[in-house]
Amino acid sequence: MKNGNVVNLVGVRVRSLRRSKGLTQKELAEKSGLHLKLIRGIERGEADLSVEDLKKISGALGIEIIDLVRGKDEGGDPDVIKRELLKVINQIQDKEKLELLLEILRALK
Repeated sequence: MKNGNVVNLVGVRVRSLRRSKGLTQKELAEKSGLHLKLIRGIERGEADLSVEDLKKISGALGIEIIDLVRGKDEGGDPDVIKRELLKVINQIQDKEKLELLLEILRALK
């Protein structure tokens, strides 16, 4: 994916997520501590983004940074979700946590 496409994608996601939370651009700017002009530029795919900007925006929207670049459909594929679950499970070392997780998963079958 070209860099310009990423900037456009992030802009579209920011606009979509902002609207879904009922925020105006001005409110997002205030919550994130960024200038309104920057928020507008981001949503139009015209602004140069920094990781710090992404952190501030994601924090203001109450989401993870990855959600700004990952579309809704990318996380919805069952195989993708299973792979992510396995990654998380493989990181758990505590036996009690694993047993609890197993009970939860069995209850969800």
